[in-house]
Amino acid sequence: LNELIERYYNYDLSIDGILREIETGIRDKTQLDGREEGYINPTVRLIDALLIDAIKQGTSDIHFEPQEQIVLVRFRGSLQQIRAFHRDYWPAMLVRIKLVSGMNIAETRAAQDGRINMTALGREIDFRVATQPTVHGENVVLRILDKSKSLVPIDSLGFSEHNLTVLKKCLKRPEGIIV
Repeated sequence: LNELIERYYNYDLSIDGILREIETGIRDKTQLDGREEGYINPTVRLIDALLIDAIKQGTSDIHFEPQEQIVLVRFRGSLQQIRAFHRDYWPAMLVRIKLVSGMNIAETRAAQDGRINMTALGREIDFRVATQPTVHGENVVLRILDKSKSLVPIDSLGFSEHNLTVLKKCLKRPEGIIV
């Protein structure tokens, strides 16, 4: 339902639609209510769409890796490649990521760290952002910190009934450490 609402009341949030708009320069002006104001730059929407896709998939990290001709986008799990963009898109994407994370956009020769806080899919999400200069440009890694998933009840950790009982007994002791 949220995807349909975004599609009809905002500009296209699908990555393919955004890339089509960037490549052709033609934007879809047909919205349900017929309004044109509130247009958001496609690069901004592209980064937002990638972040939302990563959150939907339960990804822990997003890696942007510039290569000679392309920029690889990988989601951590098995570091599977999600997308490959032409290298021409990378400078604008990099500037957007640096701006929202509070980094210096002019600094390209030194590693930088930043943070992004946003509400997505009805949840508070934090991103820790790190850049690292490479031969082909700056690598960027975004660590996704979903506050709603950070504390899992002990009963939901997947322990057997016996091991859960032993663990709870150990937690009640005033000394020691559990590894």
